[in-house]
Amino acid sequence: MPALGPWLPAATLAAGAVLALLSWVRLAEVPRASLRRTLNGVEIVAVIALCAVLAWAMGLFDLVARLTGSI
Repeated sequence: MPALGPWLPAATLAAGAVLALLSWVRLAEVPRASLRRTLNGVEIVAVIALCAVLAWAMGLFDLVARLTGSI
């Protein structure tokens, strides 16, 4: 994955642009409800992942490992 590091911001920007363009498409009620349900699930997974990344960045996992004697 390190080789992809410099391209990650550009890829993220491109993905955001594609999602912004797709959001302009008008959908009927049923597909819109299905898409909204899918996006809610994606949002829940993203928030959980961000919480784990935040805990890692703050050193919480290392602290717990030291306190429990796992290291």
